[in-house]
Amino acid sequence: MKKDVSMLDAAYEIVTEEGTDMSFQALFAKVAEKLEMDENDRARNISEFYTGLTLDGRFVAVIAGNGEYNWDLRTRHTYNKSHVDLSEAYDSVSSNSGIEAEDKEEQKEFDKSIGADDDDDSDGDDDDEGEEGGEGGDFGGSGIKEEDVGIFVNGKKDFGGF
Repeated sequence: MKKDVSMLDAAYEIVTEEGTDMSFQALFAKVAEKLEMDENDRARNISEFYTGLTLDGRFVAVIAGNGEYNWDLRTRHTYNKSHVDLSEAYDSVSSNSGIEAEDKEEQKEFDKSIGADDDDDSDGDDDDEGEEGGEGGDFGGSGIKEEDVGIFVNGKKDFGGF
C-alpha cells in the first residue's frame, strides 16, 4: 500500500476529479486502487476510511437519485441540502406522553409474571424497610434478602445495572 498520501486526501482528489458524488463502495474502490491496496489492506482499512470520511468536514453524505447516500464535497452543496434537521424526530419523542404510562403498565405485567409483589413503593424511597418481608425485603418470596444481593452506594442499593 502506498503511504505517500492519506486515504482521505486520495478520496478528496478522486471526488474532485470525478466532479460528482459517489457511493461509498465506489469511492473506497477507487481509493484502494489509487493507493495500491491489496485485499488485506482493504479489509484492514475500510472501517477507518468510513469513520474518517464521516468526520472530515470536506465531505458530506447526500441523498442520490436512487434514495441511497452518496459522498460528495461539502463545497458543492448548500447548507439546506446537506443538513439533516433532527428537531422533528426529537419533538415526536418528547410529545409522546403515552409512552411513560405504557412503560409502567409493561413493568407491572413483567413484575407479576416473575412473582414480584405489586407494591409501587409509594413512599418514594428505594428501600423496603417497614414493607412486607421485613427489613431489606426478599425477592418475590425466594428467601434471598436484598442486602445479600447488589452493592450499596451512598446508602442506596445498586444492582450494577441489573
